[in-house]
Amino acid sequence: MQLFYVILIVFGALALLFWCYVIETLGMLYSAILCSVAKTLLTVHSQYGNLVVTRTYIGNRIVLINKGFIHSIHEAKTAIPEGYCGYKSGLADVMQHPNLLTQFAKIAMIGLGGGATLYYAKSEQTWLCYDVNPNVIELSRNTAFFNFVSNCPAQISIMCQDGFQDTAALSQCDLIIVDTFLGGANVGSAELINQLIPSLKPNSLLLLHASGLSDAAIRIIQDFAVSMHYIAIIKEFPPQNPTPWTCSWDEFTDPFQAPSQWLAITNNRQYADKISLLPGWIIYV
Repeated sequence: MQLFYVILIVFGALALLFWCYVIETLGMLYSAILCSVAKTLLTVHSQYGNLVVTRTYIGNRIVLINKGFIHSIHEAKTAIPEGYCGYKSGLADVMQHPNLLTQFAKIAMIGLGGGATLYYAKSEQTWLCYDVNPNVIELSRNTAFFNFVSNCPAQISIMCQDGFQDTAALSQCDLIIVDTFLGGANVGSAELINQLIPSLKPNSLLLLHASGLSDAAIRIIQDFAVSMHYIAIIKEFPPQNPTPWTCSWDEFTDPFQAPSQWLAITNNRQYADKISLLPGWIIYV
């Protein structure tokens, strides 16, 4: 009995010491359970791995899965994107900023997925959307599950090709969004991004979904950008909070908002200053 109390005290002390990690781990499990308890609506066999569309029993979310990894989440009725591009993400910060992109901006998106990024498109913008997987393009147009393409107010062109290779078109864009995943692997590698940076249009913006890249790979991109006289700003959600005993409850309050990292690169100082003033963004020095 005494041993039991000793063990209980030890575990209690450890839980108190590391309670933030416990809370965040439980939050991630809670979020994962909500997303996994779902009805399968469609399975598409693809050379890049099966694409599975599900509807959660709790929350009524449409979830796009590739190779067992969630690629997109949105509320079925409102079609508001969540997951990696939800309202707290770095993507949403940039796309909804009133003084970053002009109303006539030309935007390239490498990695279409379900098309959730098009939720932020505006009527007089021009969008070039690239995806190497024809099944993904077909699925994004399936209005039974995804309405982002069909409801997009902008002028959009969707191309089944490797967007990284279309450097002539990319060099004319005001914003390039790179969101390229194969299963759980982020294929927007440091090598590909560093090849893209020198061809950026002056005063343009590159926005990279950096989730899944190692810290070392992100630093390589940041260092290269700085060496080319660009400015790199990054946002991690939820933020790593260094304040003792302060924990993130985001997984409980917004269980369908996925943790993400978004990296912005620009040679426009005004753009960098505006982004860095937004909550959670940090300039790399």
